[in-house]
Amino acid sequence: MSTTSKNTVITISVIIIISLAAVGYYYFSYLPSEKARKDEEQRLEEEQKLKDEQRRTLIVGYAADPVVLDTVESTHMHDFDVMINIVETLVRLKAPDFKEIEPLLATSWEPSEDSKVWTFHLREGVQFHDGTDFNSQAVKYNFDRVIAAQKYEVESIEKVEVVDDYTVRFTLIEPFAPFLSILTFGRLGIVSPTAYQTMGEEIMRHPIGTGPFVFDHWDEGIEVVLTANKDYWGNPPKLDKIIFKIIPEASTRRMELEAGHIDIDYAYDARLTDMPEFLKNLDIKVQQIPGMCSRYIGINHAKEPFNKKLVRQAIAYAIDYDSIVNEILVGFGERLYCAVLPHIMGSAQDDPNLIRYTYDPTKAKELLSEAGYPNGFTATLIYPSLDPVRTDVAIQVQSNLAEIGITVELEGQDWGTITESITGYDYDFIVYGWCGDYLDADTFIWPKMHSSAIPRPNYEHFSNATFDELMEEARRIADPEKRKELYWETQELANEEVVEVYIYYNLIMGAQREWVKDFYLTPLYVNYYDTVYKTEPK
Repeated sequence: MSTTSKNTVITISVIIIISLAAVGYYYFSYLPSEKARKDEEQRLEEEQKLKDEQRRTLIVGYAADPVVLDTVESTHMHDFDVMINIVETLVRLKAPDFKEIEPLLATSWEPSEDSKVWTFHLREGVQFHDGTDFNSQAVKYNFDRVIAAQKYEVESIEKVEVVDDYTVRFTLIEPFAPFLSILTFGRLGIVSPTAYQTMGEEIMRHPIGTGPFVFDHWDEGIEVVLTANKDYWGNPPKLDKIIFKIIPEASTRRMELEAGHIDIDYAYDARLTDMPEFLKNLDIKVQQIPGMCSRYIGINHAKEPFNKKLVRQAIAYAIDYDSIVNEILVGFGERLYCAVLPHIMGSAQDDPNLIRYTYDPTKAKELLSEAGYPNGFTATLIYPSLDPVRTDVAIQVQSNLAEIGITVELEGQDWGTITESITGYDYDFIVYGWCGDYLDADTFIWPKMHSSAIPRPNYEHFSNATFDELMEEARRIADPEKRKELYWETQELANEEVVEVYIYYNLIMGAQREWVKDFYLTPLYVNYYDTVYKTEPK
């Protein structure tokens, strides 16, 4: 082989060796970096997936578990706040101000000329979460069930008839002006008849409706979880999941919200002094609207000396209302002078003929003496021991009544014991309250003051024929102005007789992180979550 050939071979060999070395170097140095890159991509993908999951999961802080998740048996607001997103009504209040009624499971309706017969046309193509069809038979089944339970919301209904698969007719005993309004209440939601017939007692904890969310599970003391209804007949919910997280302590809920562990703190019974702390945090939005709950002193008219009107009037003049509103409610409540809340049509809050009780201990002493108790008497005031606000109100009332010679012994009770006490009229007076179920004056007066409601929920044992007649007439007529006049007369009479001593009404408050959007508080203490969504935290 010539020298040139040898040099060529050597040169080519060197090039090959160098190339192989370079390839090897690149190969072995590239492998770890490529693996690292892929690992990082996977990590980022998983991180984004977790963020998306968190963004589509809403966590609501709740003060207590629901009691039972059944439309007929439920009595607590936490029950209906959960159920209203699972079980739909024929009509509902329209967001965001919730002042108008809009179609839901019913698409249209018309009353007869005398307003005694209402015909509803139902939405077609809707299925319950168990796959069975929603139709007029399902509506009749549910209303018949509520009627059989003798709930006051349906006492105006004589019968419910199926006209055809998607038409249902309600015949009323007599014209009932609040009828359409009352249909927005969650008790009149439509549950799958098949579920009622096959699930037994489990239906009390596992409602089956047509709503935008489906019941998933309930771990008592921990959480209630709903998931999105992927087959919802309407606009699909923007969330995949709602977790109602049970956190009894208001201070703990506040810390959880501030830490971002919950998205909404919705607890109408939270201690109100927590709210100013929320207002300082720019990442937290606080909503407050007039609610539907009144707070008052309920009085047992069947028991001496509370059966004397002058004694009841003396108590009404003895209470320092301003101290309660300003110092106990710290501005998160408003003074109430009558049975119906001021933002509800028919309220007598501005009625010039209404007796408006104010703090006047001198007058209270005079009335007490005139009633035959110049030296006062001793009585027991019961109150819900688990409610910190009403506990403070009870202490304030005790102090005020001591000023006019009435010795008040305080007795805190749990709700079960309170129910037994007031139902059996085994009490003197109570720091109590009433929450309206629908946007009409009727809900604040008839259920608890008409004589037909004795013994429950007319816990004061108040009976007055003139009052009954006024209320009955207000229910029959449709003219708003005439109804308002009648409601004013009923409340004038109620205040003269001091059926109850009205103190204040709550503002509903909810605190939420700034990333929660389109969440609107309703005045009825139940909230719709179908439009709610979350953005990325700032």
